[in-house]
Formats: sequence, C-alpha cells, structure tokens
Amino acid sequence: MSAVLFDLDGTVTDPGIGITNSVAYALRKFGIEPPERKELYRFIGPPLRESFSKYFGLSASDAEKAVGYYREYYRPTGIFECSLYDGITETFSALVDAGFTVALATAKPEVFAEKIAVHFGFDRYLTCISGAALDGSRDDKAKIISIALQRLKIKDPAASVMVGDRAYDISGAADNGAKSVRYRRRQKERLIHRRRPVRLRHKGGIVARRRVGRHRVRHIGNTDQMFSPSVEVGVIDCPFSAYKSS
Repeated sequence: MSAVLFDLDGTVTDPGIGITNSVAYALRKFGIEPPERKELYRFIGPPLRESFSKYFGLSASDAEKAVGYYREYYRPTGIFECSLYDGITETFSALVDAGFTVALATAKPEVFAEKIAVHFGFDRYLTCISGAALDGSRDDKAKIISIALQRLKIKDPAASVMVGDRAYDISGAADNGAKSVRYRRRQKERLIHRRRPVRLRHKGGIVARRRVGRHRVRHIGNTDQMFSPSVEVGVIDCPFSAYKSS
C-alpha cells in the first residue's frame, strides 16, 4: 500500500461546532428556526447543497443561497471552531516515517481544507490536498479521490486506501478501485472498520479487536497483518489509531 488518503471532517477533525453553527446561521437567514444541534450533525461530510435540499426542502437556487449564508459565518469564525482528534498527528507522522504517502481527500472546499491543515500544523505530513470547488463544480467524493490519485501519480489505485467516516468515502474509493477504511464511533472512541480485507504493512505492531461469537478478542498483530472485513482496529504504534474524542 503506497498512499493513504484521509477524509477531513469527522475523520481528522471534529468540526461539529463550526459546521452546525454555520448551518444554523444560514437557516435563520431563511427564517427557519434551527433544530437541536444534534440534528445538524447530518451536515458533516456530505455536500452542503445536497444536505440543505434533502433535510430542509430547499430548491436548488435556495440551497445555493444557503451555502452563501453558511460561508458568511464559516469563513471568519466557523472554520476554526473545530479540534483535531487525539492521535491524528502521531498517526500521520508514523505513516510518513514508514514510507507511506499521506494526503487529504475531502468534500470540504479545498481552500478551507488547506487553511485548517496549516492552522493545526499537519500540512507538513501531506503530499497533497484534494477538496471540493467553491462553486460546487467539484463536490462528488469519487471525483475528489480521483483527483488526489492523479496528483499523487498513483498508477495502481488498489495500492492506496481511503480513510473516512461516511458512506461517500467508501463508495468513492470503490469507484476508483481503491481500498477503504471506515471510522465508526463506539464506546467513545473512533475505531476503524474495514469493509473488506486490507493488507497493512508497518514496522510497528497492530492491536485489533475482533468478535468471536459473543466475545471480543484483543489481538496484537505483527507486521503485514491481514484483517478480515469484520475486524475493528484500534492501535498501539500503528498508522491507523483508535482516536478518543476530545
């Protein structure tokens, strides 16, 4: 595996406050009273235009206006109302030290993703950042992943893996012939779940938890461990860490 692509929102950062505050701001501009914050977490990950139409019935033109209002709040304030998940910087460092190429492939506008990477200082680990276009012309996750692979000059997409927390990340990777790793929140931790077997090569050990009948088995794997699709991976000294939420 030569390259590891990470989603940003919900995978590298917890953007909940900034995104939900921005959505609430946009809704109020339409005279819509925002629901509870937890209901707005659905906006984390998918394209904004799609979410405004899907969840609040806005027409295409109104959804476009809503995105403009959203950015009125997000550009100066909401963009930095987020935090890194614990262990992400160490994970990037471990991947780079082990010889992997690390990049971002995010549905967030590329210009915002770049600012966040610089703000938190993890840009030094990234070979490239592939994100959405501000005008909405590029917000399909499969296309964003494809552009990342092109920029990285990846000849064999199967030698790369997309790490993300949404179905868009998984399907987008599959559309490009890449492997995928999906985060799931469980017991207040960010765990990684493989949809299909992925061979991980890393100089460190891997700690996995797998279900055998009703029981969870803790397994410390060695270099070049093959996981089955049901394995959830947490880690000690491994690129794919189990991140605790801050």
